[in-house]
Amino acid sequence: KPPVVTLVRRSDGRVRFLVRENLEDVDEEIVEYGDEDDPAILCTDQYSIYDGIDESDEIDDHLVINHDDHYVIGGAHTNSCGNRHSFLRSWLRRFRDISKHHL
Repeated sequence: KPPVVTLVRRSDGRVRFLVRENLEDVDEEIVEYGDEDDPAILCTDQYSIYDGIDESDEIDDHLVINHDDHYVIGGAHTNSCGNRHSFLRSWLRRFRDISKHHL
């Protein structure tokens, strides 16, 4: 299954789902989708697939939320992304008999 990266822009709550075979160059899309005036801060859970995304010079920080210890670091959390994924799964459920190729 290819990874899905969920981007939630903090200023207006807009969402973008990125489906990629790998996460090479995803840092460029993260920065492009973000707000021009705010620094790009990557906030993820501890899943190792995100390691290395923050190596871009344009991503200012990478906060890793370890859900065994805490769910929030300052004002940063992954709850918005999890929420958007639940909406996406509900919406996709109605297409269960359609080939993924056609979605």
